[in-house]
Amino acid sequence: MLRNSFLDPDHHGVKRSIMPIASRTIESLIRTQGIGDLYQIYALCERDGNDFNLAYIPADFTDEPSEGFDPDYMSKLYERGYQMTINGYPWEKGPPGFIVGE
Repeated sequence: MLRNSFLDPDHHGVKRSIMPIASRTIESLIRTQGIGDLYQIYALCERDGNDFNLAYIPADFTDEPSEGFDPDYMSKLYERGYQMTINGYPWEKGPPGFIVGE
């Protein structure tokens, strides 16, 4: 399972105005729905006897794009994933917050 997203919550402050609050609300909804999808996929893998391997953007990748599609940001993100892969990618064996084997 490859998730092109961060899974950790965004704890940065938000400007107290309707548009920034609405934007953060929608971003949070999309993120949590994606996490819910991971739980559903994990359950299906367990039911069908398949292995579950999850990769996502690590929380310590702190670069931010400067525009909607930032080639420099994408290159850094690709390089980070590539380095993680050649060093033996640390697959997550369950969805975020789920303790496998209990």
